[in-house]
Amino acid sequence: KIQAAGGSAAWATADVTDADGVQQAIDQLEAALGPCDTLVANAGILMLSTSHKLRPERVLDQMRVNFDGVVHSIHAVLPGMLERQSGRICAVSSVAGFRGIGNWAGYSATKAAVNALMESYRIELGPEGIVCTTICPGYIASEMTDGFSGPKPFMISSERAARHILAAVEDGASQVVFPWQMAGLMGVAKVLPNWLWDRMQRPSVKRFNRRPR
Repeated sequence: KIQAAGGSAAWATADVTDADGVQQAIDQLEAALGPCDTLVANAGILMLSTSHKLRPERVLDQMRVNFDGVVHSIHAVLPGMLERQSGRICAVSSVAGFRGIGNWAGYSATKAAVNALMESYRIELGPEGIVCTTICPGYIASEMTDGFSGPKPFMISSERAARHILAAVEDGASQVVFPWQMAGLMGVAKVLPNWLWDRMQRPSVKRFNRRPR
């Protein structure tokens, strides 16, 4: 579609947990299209788990994709951006990174790590002419959410999510949270005292732990 509209397009595949593979893919794309001016690090996986039946590999596999993958992607393009003193780095995190969520320990931890990483990079790279944007969506209709049987409040389409992301990239926003209902909900959640947040989470935790595994 891009080429039919008169634009230039290219693609390359890589496993984001493999730093060398990501670098090779970026090199291939830059050879075809020129230097990367905007990176959107979007690869992610979700595997629910409970501490009662802890499966460490689920937590660590998510960290390798959701966090290590962001680091590998950024560092594949960062040297060129620093040399040019320009560029945009966007990482897709989640509202799940704002607070720990029952049964989402691994996923929440990976997204909290992405939030902290991007905040630090924003501080460091802003003076170098590089804009850093953290994208924190709620539920988006996708293959990931198709596999989740729990409640999915305020879920939006992937097309609508893409428009939010594009607007944030173009505006150079430091962070964007959407949809607005989820932004408001998590804004409140961030300031709730721990005892109240814990109490609100426990009913869903109990339901999850009663499910056959």
